[in-house]
Amino acid sequence: MVKIYKRLCMSHGWRLTRAYIYLTLSIITLAMTYQGCFYYGSEPEVWFGRSGAIVVIWGGMAESLLAVYGIGSIIQGITEPDVVAFKSEQKLLISLGQYSGAFIVVAGTLIWGYGDLLYLYLRT
Repeated sequence: MVKIYKRLCMSHGWRLTRAYIYLTLSIITLAMTYQGCFYYGSEPEVWFGRSGAIVVIWGGMAESLLAVYGIGSIIQGITEPDVVAFKSEQKLLISLGQYSGAFIVVAGTLIWGYGDLLYLYLRT
């Protein structure tokens, strides 16, 4: 059972799928908090700003899963088996995930810091 679990968790397809699940969760988190879900009290703009922290966590988790396909890990020799072959097969999906993850982390950080102002600006 442990061998099956390790083989499933270490598979490149499952890693890519989990990264896209985390990116999707970050977008859903932003959309739901902007619409007013998950806030308590009378100030939804504060909760929208706080949702930026959750978005950064989801984006960071996606980026950490996709870091194994980065050029730095290949040069340093910290790779897993078949990384180069999988990267050449799924180059578009990996690149899209890496760039999306970076964008989501930056956007989440800005929302985390200035989300209350952004919320008020967009609502007027």
